[in-house]
Amino acid sequence: MQPDPALLRALSLSSADDISLHPHGGSNFTNTYSLSCPSGKYFVKTSTAPIAASMFLGEFTSLQNISRVAPELSSIPIAHGALENGGHFLITSFLDLPTGKGDAKQLAEGLWKMHNAELPDEVQGKGYGFGVPTCCGDTELDNTWASSWQEFLVERRMKPIARACKDLELEKMVDELCNKVIPKLLEGRKSKPALIHGDLWSGNASGGKVFDPASFYADAEFETGIMELFGGFGEVLGEYWKLVDEGADWVQGEKERRKDRVKCYSLWHTLNHVRIFGGSYRTGAVEAMAELKRKYNDAE
Repeated sequence: MQPDPALLRALSLSSADDISLHPHGGSNFTNTYSLSCPSGKYFVKTSTAPIAASMFLGEFTSLQNISRVAPELSSIPIAHGALENGGHFLITSFLDLPTGKGDAKQLAEGLWKMHNAELPDEVQGKGYGFGVPTCCGDTELDNTWASSWQEFLVERRMKPIARACKDLELEKMVDELCNKVIPKLLEGRKSKPALIHGDLWSGNASGGKVFDPASFYADAEFETGIMELFGGFGEVLGEYWKLVDEGADWVQGEKERRKDRVKCYSLWHTLNHVRIFGGSYRTGAVEAMAELKRKYNDAE
């Protein structure tokens, strides 16, 4: 398989003669390959989708941030850009991934380390967001900075994804959630910006590594929403919450409210699946909102 000339330039290669490029792995939104050459082995993604440039810039920048603070968790981003023959590409170091999540405690410790890493100078004081858009699936995310977690959650995540579903009833339900429920869920929560992976379902972790990130600086609890939603992280989450709770002085009822915040964060991903895949996920979204409304709005 002949590589696009843009890949040669990105790897400072003068000829395709010594390159081996083969399909590797799978993705719903990109083509994926392994590339071997004299300088090493690399992982390559390509796409001709309209959103490809933004998708690969977001993933490249996400991996830059993750590998800076928790290099044991991720691959190293090498390059991204436009292909000569149409579309865009992303190149990273190659990970030889075994099946399974790997050691649960090790992965939990890596996530905790990432979530508690010191913020880089260019992020200090900006609040919640990210320097570039990122993509969760093929949903492009607005990561414009917000000074508070509630503002970011409501204005950059919940309301935009509800509008993107093009379902007026869902949009109305999300508006009510944002106005009446989320303020109560976040009451007393001492949020602080933390780098998160952003799309950590079970298919994006293997052998103690994480990949395909859609990072931003969030309340770290947001990370666990998708981990809880689709399963596969039971032991990892158990170890992670042990690290979070170590030495914590819990106010009565706060752990229960944390579970409900995580349900709210899971809801965002359910709504994103409504947008991407259609109405089969709608029932779950409606039920989750109704449950949170009964508990926090109707209880008044």
